[in-house]
Amino acid sequence: MKTIALFLALCLSVPLLYADDATAIMNDFKKEKKADYVNLPRFLVKMGMKSAGQKELAKRISAIRMLDLEECSLTVKEDYAKRLSALPSQGYEVLMRMKDGEDKVFFLIKEQQNWVVELLIGSCGDSNNLVLFSGEFKLEELAGMIQIDNSAEGCSTEEKN
Repeated sequence: MKTIALFLALCLSVPLLYADDATAIMNDFKKEKKADYVNLPRFLVKMGMKSAGQKELAKRISAIRMLDLEECSLTVKEDYAKRLSALPSQGYEVLMRMKDGEDKVFFLIKEQQNWVVELLIGSCGDSNNLVLFSGEFKLEELAGMIQIDNSAEGCSTEEKN
């Protein structure tokens, strides 16, 4: 009986081991051949955001990480797209989806106790990029940082099938 209970507990815990988040995706794909990865430390983030007029938000963002898979193989890009599309089921909320030419762009947030702890901007298609803002900030504070321009040709907030 103990063996059966242990087996069931193991079976139920295995999916938790494979739960994905943005950090896991970044860590896995930054090692791929031809992948570009940049991790901006806190002092550079603060310096850059203060010079952009975002002094208050600069205090709340602890890191910015960027991943570019544009030069990677098609297999890597497909695996990346599959894992990125699964993030909403892993505790991320879709803030916005856009289509820009052949690229699908996703804005995702992860919240804890009414604070945004991660803002994730990812794209799949021609360019396969991921930008992760980590820290603790309110969604309203992001309005000054993200300026949406829907007037650009080929850019739409509605996804077309």
